[in-house]
Amino acid sequence: MESIIIDVREKDEFEAEHVEHSLNLPLSTFQKQAPALLRNLSGKPMTILCRSGKRAELAASQIKSLAPQA
Repeated sequence: MESIIIDVREKDEFEAEHVEHSLNLPLSTFQKQAPALLRNLSGKPMTILCRSGKRAELAASQIKSLAPQA
């Protein structure tokens, strides 16, 4: 199964350079947009990236907080 690549850089950064076929979900809007996207991608492997890794780390943390508690 192919991994979905989510790029959390802002739109202008994404437009300047990005991995082909990656989805742009800026960290600035991540908390608002991520729940719907994550429902649609449920069960699929994801890779989250940004330029340095800091925003990707924050986004991964937000995903954990959005996940339903078992």
